[in-house]
Amino acid sequence: MCAIGIGFAVLSYGVFLVGVLGWLNRTAVLVLLGLMLLVSVPSIGAVRRKLIVNIYEQIPQVLPKISSSHSPLELAMTTLCIFISILVLIGALSPPTAVEWDSLSYHLAIPKLYLEAKRIYFVQFTSHASFPFTTEMLYTVGLALSGHSLAKLFHFFFFLGCCVLLLCIGNSIALKIWRDASDKESPNQLPSPVRSAWASAWTLFTIPIAVAEASTAYVDIALSFYGLLAVLAALRWLENKSFGWLMLCAISCGLCMGIKYSGIIMLFLPVGLFLFHTAVAKQNFLKGTASILKACLSQFFLPLIVAVIVASPWYVKNIITTGNPFFPFFYEVFGGRGWNKKMAEQYRKHQLEFGTERTPLQLLLALWNLTMHSDIPKELMPTGKPKPFRYEVEPNPTSGIGLTFLAFLPTLVFMRPISPYALLLLALCAVWFLAWFFSVQYLRYLLPCLIMLCGIVGYAYSHWFEKYPLTRVSAQVAMLCALSYSTLIAIAWVLPCAPVVFGIISEDEYLQQTLPAYAIAKYINVYLPTDAKVITYGEPLCYYFERDYLWGDPGHNLLIDYAKVASSSKPMLALFEEYRKLGVTHILLNRRYFSLSQEGVPNGVIRMAIKLGVLKQLTSVMGEELYEIDWDALRKIK
Repeated sequence: MCAIGIGFAVLSYGVFLVGVLGWLNRTAVLVLLGLMLLVSVPSIGAVRRKLIVNIYEQIPQVLPKISSSHSPLELAMTTLCIFISILVLIGALSPPTAVEWDSLSYHLAIPKLYLEAKRIYFVQFTSHASFPFTTEMLYTVGLALSGHSLAKLFHFFFFLGCCVLLLCIGNSIALKIWRDASDKESPNQLPSPVRSAWASAWTLFTIPIAVAEASTAYVDIALSFYGLLAVLAALRWLENKSFGWLMLCAISCGLCMGIKYSGIIMLFLPVGLFLFHTAVAKQNFLKGTASILKACLSQFFLPLIVAVIVASPWYVKNIITTGNPFFPFFYEVFGGRGWNKKMAEQYRKHQLEFGTERTPLQLLLALWNLTMHSDIPKELMPTGKPKPFRYEVEPNPTSGIGLTFLAFLPTLVFMRPISPYALLLLALCAVWFLAWFFSVQYLRYLLPCLIMLCGIVGYAYSHWFEKYPLTRVSAQVAMLCALSYSTLIAIAWVLPCAPVVFGIISEDEYLQQTLPAYAIAKYINVYLPTDAKVITYGEPLCYYFERDYLWGDPGHNLLIDYAKVASSSKPMLALFEEYRKLGVTHILLNRRYFSLSQEGVPNGVIRMAIKLGVLKQLTSVMGEELYEIDWDALRKIK
């Protein structure tokens, strides 16, 4: 799994290099894959032999052990996890619809633009295009070779990878207790490493938001995968002090930073690892100052430097294109091309709308609030004060964290002994959670923390399973209930897309039923000339467009200075002059999110242009109105 994860990273950075050089196309992607295959030829034979041994020798031995070591309830849990995996795969094979908002607006849409341009360039109409794009480079491979289904399968693989890594991490956490146990402790009272491993993996499947997102082309599961890989490498380094594991930890932390800005939090892992090894183990302090300095260089500064170097391509790209390595964030420090202070303040204000107040009381209640309130649909939320908790734009049952965290994490207070590895992982998760709580309480941003916590939940499950007969039954019932609940949500999530996956209906028919933007995209792709350029208002889901487009809503970009247009003596002429400079030929209005009844620019001006015949409606489909600019009519008004 480690080798596959690094292989994906190499492929991603290879695509980035090809894109920067302007050679991005299907042929280049195939050449990259061929080169990687060629390099791996010497080890293919060994891998093949090992795989054959695992299939024909290890699996027949492991399966009876699983059935003998698992209770009947635990066998049911494993069965449910396999069933959920199949459901997630079905979802991953379906075309992205409106429920995958970010996929259609930029995770898939921007790589598609890169492929059309055959290069990576500065996409000015959305700041999201300047986020770290390591995972999106893999989606670029999928789009180039087969389309969106292959792109989404990359994220599904990362979900399965998280499961495998949690098996290893859960085993290591409990195994540490066995190694440190004294002769006086009864082995029957210690957590079983095997059960801890399995329970860690089961817990992953109890998180509805993780299960739902695994079938999408988002990036949080990929971020979680490399976060877990970093944690596993850190634990392996603590066991044998191999320099290779320390470097894998550093590289994985760098890859987290290259997937999402929040991955910067993973830099605390090498810091915590160094402090754990020196302060807790006290090995280096006993050897004098020279030994401490040497340890600082090799175990502290070197991993941080390596992590920063691995992540640097995306941040250097931002410096070159915008002048801000963290664009569009920290505008007050770095500034940024295509952004201004007002937009930065609006963006920050919007982010602070999610979650609860940032107070000590809400911090203490966070686990309860996340469990009980994160999946309540907006329509069912209470109105008035206090303001209802909202951790997603459109909360629904798939946006919950599940039941296991509330069931098991509070019991850590009563657990003795606690594995030192569990404390290290808990400290990392605490840093992530505090950063999330005091910044943007958007649930998806917490997902890597939740998935890393699965290792601790699995350890707690194993502890209570072995402790008392009553806690054994309670732990199994709690885990089985959580898995059953997650299974029902997964069925409801996947059921609508099953007909298209199994060929009962066509992809075209399915998309027309589930995505309003698709119907208008079909019209645009068929009837608009190839040199047309569409500016959209209230419609960011442009992945299916085959014509040039840009977002026109104020707050997304500075391609049009609406304040300058509004201050003009003739706002309509000023606005359409901006359209002319940008090459805009058509305007698309999503009337669900863009109101023509508002005054000012652009809403009121566009309404007036429609009334005067400057904008001629071509079609209206499911609330999407497409207009063509009549430049002759505009000249008559002048």
